[in-house]
Parts: sequence; C-alpha cells; structure tokens
Amino acid sequence: METNETTYPQSGSFIDQAELKSFYKSSLPQILKSVFGEPINGTYRIFADQSGKTYFQSLVLMASTFVLYVILTYLLTGSQLREIIGFGGAVKAGLGAVIFMLVVSVVVFGLKAVSGGKPQFKNELMTGGLCSIPLIILLLLAFVAKMFAGEEAMSALTIDPTSIIAKAGIMLLLMFYVLLMLINIVMQSLRASGTKDGWAWYMSPAVIFLSAYLSFKIAVGVL
Repeated sequence: METNETTYPQSGSFIDQAELKSFYKSSLPQILKSVFGEPINGTYRIFADQSGKTYFQSLVLMASTFVLYVILTYLLTGSQLREIIGFGGAVKAGLGAVIFMLVVSVVVFGLKAVSGGKPQFKNELMTGGLCSIPLIILLLLAFVAKMFAGEEAMSALTIDPTSIIAKAGIMLLLMFYVLLMLINIVMQSLRASGTKDGWAWYMSPAVIFLSAYLSFKIAVGVL
C-alpha cells in the first residue's frame, strides 16, 4: 500500500532562506541604488522589468518595514510613554505602516484596472513595497527630530536660535523629499503599466493622500 508523505523544508521554515539572503545581499542594494540614484528611470525599470521574484520581494520589503517600525518606534518612545502604550503600541505602528503599503497597492491596482489594463495584484504589491523606503526614512527623521526636542535643544535655542531654525528647515525639506519619493513611486508604477504621463502626474499625489486617509481610518477602526 502506497503512502503519501508530506515533505517539509529541512530548516523548519517555509521561507527560502537562500532566496532571502540573496534579496538582502543583492536585490535590495540594487533596488536602493535605482530608487536613490535614478529616481525616475530607475524606479520605472523596477516596475517595467518585474520577474517571478517580484511578489516575494514585495512581501520581504513590507515585513522588514513592519519589524523596523516595531523596534524603532519602541526605542523612540521615552520611558514614561513606553509604560503607557507598551510594546503593543509599537506593534500597532508597524501594522499601520503595513496597512498604508497595502492600501497604496489596492488603490493603484484599482486605477490600473479602471483605466483598461489587466494588472495582477501580486505584482502591484511592489508599489506598496517600494513605499517602505520613504516610510523608513520618515521614521529615521523622527529619531533625528527627537534629538533636537530635548533640553539641549531648548538651551541651544536661547544661545543660537538661527541654528535651530536652520536645522528645522532642513528637516522639513527632507520630509518634503519623502513625500515626493512616495508620489514618484506611484507615478512610475502607473507609467510602467502604460498610463499616460499626464494622468499619472495628476493621480499620483491623490493616490498617496487618499491612501494615507484610508489607512488612518482603517487603523483607527481595527487597531
């Protein structure tokens, strides 16, 4: 009598460890090089030259963002606030970031479908996945901002207020670049699907702001 046996990965994990290491070692640096080195053409090629690994890479980017948001948010909160919100508050921050990335993917998927295209949702997750990069930058900026919000910053304000104003201006400029990066990611995703440049240019900011609004509503209702 024949018996069917189920074979499980020897590592005890359903995640391909070799593929995961390859992503962090090779694919991720290439993605970062494209997004930062060639914001327009490089980001466009990421969407235009999608492969069978796109879905996996999207999930890894989102999962990595979740982990970083949980850890860094927990470290970012002071001891007093940490006692109030606990570790669960940091987890909610991570889930909020994931919700935003998923909402962006859903909205972009809907736009492409309405415009007559035949998008695949698995591939559209890369749009949300790439949004992880500016989201992480935004979190890092929060760390920097915290450095200038303490007592040392207040004493520096009385000694040299122009220095604090200059640093605040730089911080606002960097946050503006983060917003532009989010908009550009959506724009290149739309362009790569054949959307006309004019339509992509007008719709990209709307997608980001709509996604932020929907994500906030979902997070408030669910988390």
